Amino acid sequence: MTTQTISPPLERISLPRRWLAGWGSVLLLVTSTLTSIGAIVLVSLVLTALVLVTAGGIGLVLLVPLVWLCGVFGHVERHRIVALTGRRVEPPARRVQPWWRRLFLDVHSWRSTAYLALHGL
Repeated sequence: MTTQTISPPLERISLPRRWLAGWGSVLLLVTSTLTSIGAIVLVSLVLTALVLVTAGGIGLVLLVPLVWLCGVFGHVERHRIVALTGRRVEPPARRVQPWWRRLFLDVHSWRSTAYLALHGL
């Protein structure tokens, strides 16, 4: 004798609700094209600052605020994705670090910078 698993019937979503749910994806696409311009500018400035670090450390003055700004931009992007799709993207966990390490080697800011590089493509 075999047993069958009966799954409950899927709830049918009405056409107007499906239509309204699709607009979040459309808005995400439109706003992504706008935010990619800012991402390209930020990443190009970070790359310029990294090159200027080799020129006597001048780029450190630019690199610290730019990497912090990339972290803020990444935080705003997570909120935008939650608002338009309803899916939550968790930020990387913060670690207790000395102040100099937070300025230059913060995982959250560098991951946001890498995301912006990919977003700008």
